[in-house]
Amino acid sequence: MCDHNCLAQPASLNVVIEMTVKNKKPPAERGAKDTFARFLEEPSRESFRRLLTDNLGEGRYVDFKREWLPTHELAKKVLGFANRGPSCLVFGVAENDDKTLEPVGLDQFQDKADIQNKLRKLLPSSLMDQITTWDFSYESAEYEKIKGKKFQTLIIDYRPEYVPYTAIKGTTDLKDTAIYYRRDGLTIEASYDELQKIINDRIETGHSTRQEMDIKKHLEHLKALYDELPKRSPFFSHLTAERILGVQAADHLGQSYSEFVETMISLKKGLIAEELGLDRKSLIQGIRSGIGSKARS
Repeated sequence: MCDHNCLAQPASLNVVIEMTVKNKKPPAERGAKDTFARFLEEPSRESFRRLLTDNLGEGRYVDFKREWLPTHELAKKVLGFANRGPSCLVFGVAENDDKTLEPVGLDQFQDKADIQNKLRKLLPSSLMDQITTWDFSYESAEYEKIKGKKFQTLIIDYRPEYVPYTAIKGTTDLKDTAIYYRRDGLTIEASYDELQKIINDRIETGHSTRQEMDIKKHLEHLKALYDELPKRSPFFSHLTAERILGVQAADHLGQSYSEFVETMISLKKGLIAEELGLDRKSLIQGIRSGIGSKARS
């Protein structure tokens, strides 16, 4: 049952529980993951208290902040988490340099409707439906550090059939052409490998169409093209590129080999973007930070 603390009950988060069972981690880390999974499944004052006492710090699926972030920063983090897995942002908790948590508390609760309205201007509706805000207040508590303090959390459910999510509007520090992803304790633009994982997760939901299955093939072709940049292989001919891309090489006969391959890469990125229903810039930005930099290093 959803109490007055939440906007909407998040869907089942078996992904986190499954992740906890499969990964053979040290007992302390397994315990922290179990605590996190329980909190996402059933947010409550008790499960939140356990999250604070058992957690090992920020990571791929959780982030702790002393106070609420500016809307564009918050939207960026939400996008990174939503493309990665079930996760949450916790406000009113500072992380120390040694990764320990300091529950400092919030001066006051942010209005949940106001939070949603601000995010709705930057995030797609399919993602907004997966976001839930919770309030936690401890007038008395066994854990002395949280006594008399207020906290809020933003829980992000994971719906892989809708990924990748991108911003519907860009700001100074939020690109509407980027596919953000959570890597360890950072929110970054997805690399080639991370983008491939996002798409594989989407395909594995069983909701994929033939069009989505083709995306995987396009990604394999793109990797083959990037592999050619440092090799300058004489065996990779214009005819090979034509077979991969389904385009005529005649338009590119005036280019050098490397220029031709780079042109083919750009065209292939465009094809993948169209399959995903994104503009070309979105995919180019998402891939450029990963495999492109590797190929030229």
